[in-house]
Amino acid sequence: VTGDFYWVSKLKDAIILAVVDCTGHGVPGAFMTVMANSILNSVVNERKITSPSEILKELHLAILNTWHQNEKSALYSNGLDAIICNISLDKTKMTYSGAKRPLYHSRAGVLESHRGNCFSVGVPYYQAEINYDEHEIELQKDDSLYLFTDGIIDQFGGPENFKFGPKRIRT
Repeated sequence: VTGDFYWVSKLKDAIILAVVDCTGHGVPGAFMTVMANSILNSVVNERKITSPSEILKELHLAILNTWHQNEKSALYSNGLDAIICNISLDKTKMTYSGAKRPLYHSRAGVLESHRGNCFSVGVPYYQAEINYDEHEIELQKDDSLYLFTDGIIDQFGGPENFKFGPKRIRT
């Protein structure tokens, strides 16, 4: 049972990709995964919203409304961290927006880290009218993109049994 998942949808002229890390462990994290997957299907496939920042905003509002988290009596305070990408099929560009998740872009052996906003999705202490930043990358042949949840950087191992950590991703 997990709270980490990826989601992808191909539309006429774009691929929408999401890497999502639902907060909460066990059943709460898994339940949030099911709910977030359903919201993504509705927002992208039914309502045809393809802007990554708008997708994150719609996820945020749907989670707040589902759990009544905008009320002072809200009992459930889990949300999710995510990165959403819109990869254009007819142009060489990608737009992305992140909620506490980075995107790594490698070109010609140079790795760049692109940070997302510093606030999660669906967490009640953020205002309902939150806006996520949207960025664009011009893609070139042989570029590589790396998207992941904190699951990889939180892994313990090695002779000293340390966390893998974000520093090792960059090296």
